[in-house]
Amino acid sequence: MMTSMAALMGTLPIALGFGAGAESRRPLGVSVVGGLVFSQIVTLFLTPVSTFTWKTQSCGDSAIRA
Repeated sequence: MMTSMAALMGTLPIALGFGAGAESRRPLGVSVVGGLVFSQIVTLFLTPVSTFTWKTQSCGDSAIRA
């Protein structure tokens, strides 16, 4: 998580860049920032929820109590 946040903070100036040549670098920055945010959401929320759902469906309620 810290690595992704560091990369996100490092590429944020490219996504928000102004000045000469910014119009050619901005799409790259936006796509990198969007990909990092999406991967964080998938890693932190979607993966644990799907694992918990599959575990409870295969083992029943005993997996919740254990």
